Amino acid sequence: TCDCDAQECSRDPFLDSDPWRSHHSTIGHIALLYEEEDLLAPAVEEPEYYPMNILLDSGASDHVASRTDIPGHDVVPSVGSRARRSYVDASGNPIANQGESTLAMQLPIGGGRMNVGEATFQVADVARPLLSVSKICEKGNDVLCRKDAAYVLDPNGKVVAKFEKRNGLYGATLAVKNPKHRDFQRQVK
Repeated sequence: TCDCDAQECSRDPFLDSDPWRSHHSTIGHIALLYEEEDLLAPAVEEPEYYPMNILLDSGASDHVASRTDIPGHDVVPSVGSRARRSYVDASGNPIANQGESTLAMQLPIGGGRMNVGEATFQVADVARPLLSVSKICEKGNDVLCRKDAAYVLDPNGKVVAKFEKRNGLYGATLAVKNPKHRDFQRQVK
């Protein structure tokens, strides 16, 4: 029986020795209620998109991102990873191709507006994600670089993405579809 001196107490001190589950103190009841509510509280919902800061790169042969840039996305073998190809960083060091991942995203086009797009990224341990100008142009788009921004134009001349120039580099923040969001649907190849 309990050693609390209450007349109608059936608490077994050996089975219920957790001080947070004290049944007679007001603090104990509050802690118990809080603990039970905490267990029943809904999990924090994942956002539908997450931000990815990316650079437009005229020297990159592929769109490239590291695994940390694409959390939760499936990485599948690519032609380059199967052939054990590597990229070369600015210092001449090899960076292994680990596979590829196709990302659904929204790209900024200016004025707070976004454009929906999709790109396949090669996965490698790069310092920052890169969008390849040559890959963009291979899809029939043009890249127009100006002193303050670079623009990706579709074959009709419509802006499909805008990259602001900062510190000599053209960059943007993309909104990447989050695979942890409840409405995310994996793409089947």
